[in-house]
Amino acid sequence: IYTLSLHDALPILVSHQRLRTENKTLHSELENHIRRNVELKERIKQVLARVEALEQRQEMAEASEK
Repeated sequence: IYTLSLHDALPILVSHQRLRTENKTLHSELENHIRRNVELKERIKQVLARVEALEQRQEMAEASEK
């Protein structure tokens, strides 16, 4: 029978704690990227709407000149 001594278990505990910390860091970074992507997507939608509005104004101005 093999029993796990504190000497054997300590490296496992340290590795587990390090992995948990790394996981939290990666999760936080991922959340930041997702949030930033959502913000960029909304900004792109706003810019596209502005471009479409400007194009419509341009078309109306050209049509009124004819």
